[in-house]
Amino acid sequence: MEPMNFFADVRPDGVELVGPSQTPDMARNATATLLGIAPEKLRLNLRALVEDLVVGLKPIMF
Repeated sequence: MEPMNFFADVRPDGVELVGPSQTPDMARNATATLLGIAPEKLRLNLRALVEDLVVGLKPIMF
C-alpha cells in the first residue's frame, strides 16, 4: 500500500502531481476532471518513496 499523500505544483500552464498511485491513468483523468482542465495539462510524477531513499531509483513520469 502506498501512503495516501500527494503534492501538487499548480501553474498557469498545467499541474504536476507528485505521489504514489496504482492506477495513474485513472488518477490523472479524475484529477483533471475535478480541476476542469485537459488531462494533457496534468503530469503525474509517481514516486516510490522507499525505493528513492534506499536504492535511489528515478521516478516514473506519465
